[in-house]
This record gives sequence, structure tokens and C-alpha cells, in this order.
Amino acid sequence: AIAFNKVDPEHRFRGLRRINLDHGSCKPLNERLALDFLRERVGLNAECANNARLEINGSYYGLYTNIEHVDREFLERNFDDPDGNLYEDGRAEWKKTNESDPDTSDIDEFNAPGSLENLEAIADLDQALRMWAAEAILPGCDNYWYFGRNFYVYNDPGAGFVYIPTDYDNAIPLGWCSDWMRMPSGERTASLVLHDPEWREKFVRELEATHARF
Repeated sequence: AIAFNKVDPEHRFRGLRRINLDHGSCKPLNERLALDFLRERVGLNAECANNARLEINGSYYGLYTNIEHVDREFLERNFDDPDGNLYEDGRAEWKKTNESDPDTSDIDEFNAPGSLENLEAIADLDQALRMWAAEAILPGCDNYWYFGRNFYVYNDPGAGFVYIPTDYDNAIPLGWCSDWMRMPSGERTASLVLHDPEWREKFVRELEATHARF
């Protein structure tokens, strides 16, 4: 990542605090295609991405994927209310907004809701199904679906917790993971939802719809 606010916290470059240049294991289109699919076809709040030719002092350093950073500016662009808590990988210790507030009880409740009814009250589960289905179809081989990593959750004050997908340099498709079909990474949140017959049926329908879009 290249940060433009390291010295001056208020400094921005074309409105951005930082940019992420990802070599993508020399697969410069995977991330762009995956994020475009998630954003334009599935309707998720996913990062924008393009390609960037990196030169430093006149020397060519390669072709990278330039990926939007998930931060306050991202929330302002994608949500009506950007003042909620953002967590990387759903972990309290990786709180990315409102860092000065030590209260992380919201993510603790999300990760251990106790019952499906409690989870339904604090999260947008229809949105969750869309992301899980999309990652299964792509597949997202290094993400929530397979390993429970490389994602964000945002506690949207207007809708409750929603997922924000990220980091798809290992996607579309790779032979070593394309035939895996298990529930999302054994995550308690997903397991709680998909063990319910009604939500599981909704998930199957979401898989069919996402496959058609793909």
C-alpha cells in the first residue's frame, strides 16, 4: 500500500488516503474481473480496481492491480451512513474505523450471536447470502468461503452488519479449489444461517441466480 496521509493525516491524493498495488501473483486481471462481477452483477459494495504501470524515478517496476482501499472514504462512497464500525476479517482487534472508541461489543455479538434470531436482528442476512454465493461461484479461493479470511464486516447503522468482499487475486477459477463445495469455512455465523432450512433454501436459490449472472 502507498499511504498519502502518513505525515499529514488530512492529506489526500485525488480524494484517497492510500492506494493498494497488488501484483496478484502475476495474474493482473483476476482481481479486476472478480471485483467487477461482485460489484456490477451481484450488487455488492466491492472495491473498484484498475491496472497501473508502476515507475519509480523513471525505472519500470511492473504491472499491478490498483485496488481501492476499504476505509472511511470507501464507506462514504458506498453507504448512506459511514459512521459505523468497520472490522477486517470480523476481528475486534482489527477495527478500522472509530479506532479511538475501545468498544467492540458489536462485533463480539455478531461473531457469537447465540441464536439465529439474534443474528437476524443485527445483520443483513440476505446480503450475506449474496456474498457467500458469489464467492462459491467465482470461486474465491482465499476468502471467506474457503478459509474465513480476506473480508470486512461493516456495522451499518441503517441495516446492521454487512459483508464487504476484498482480495481476489486467487479467483476465477483455480483448479486446486474449484471443485470444493463446503459450507463457508466453518464460520459460526454462516453455519448458524445455513443450518436453518428456510435460509438454506434461500441460499440455494441465490447460488442458482448467481451462477446465471456469472
